[in-house]
Amino acid sequence: MPYARPPHGPRVETLARQAAMSERHFRRRFKLLTQMSILDYIAGIRLQRAKALMIETAWPLARIAAETGFGDERQLRRSWARVEKVTPSAWRRAETMTSQN
Repeated sequence: MPYARPPHGPRVETLARQAAMSERHFRRRFKLLTQMSILDYIAGIRLQRAKALMIETAWPLARIAAETGFGDERQLRRSWARVEKVTPSAWRRAETMTSQN
């Protein structure tokens, strides 16, 4: 099933304004409450979506990177390497085999 590109979420400054905080204070509170930075949180969501697309579609990694907001394959691979020990292609093969059994 093809996916539409996810809409771009609100910018940090917009979220801060809605929370009636400065951007700096908002970032600090977010980190205090979640134990992670906003950028790490967003990257995590994007990686979850990329993993789902890797399982559900046969799209190349470059398209998955563009569809999940990484911009390009290189940025996706960098974020991937921070949290996974295997390459995206090795992960995809393993997950595909697992889901077929």
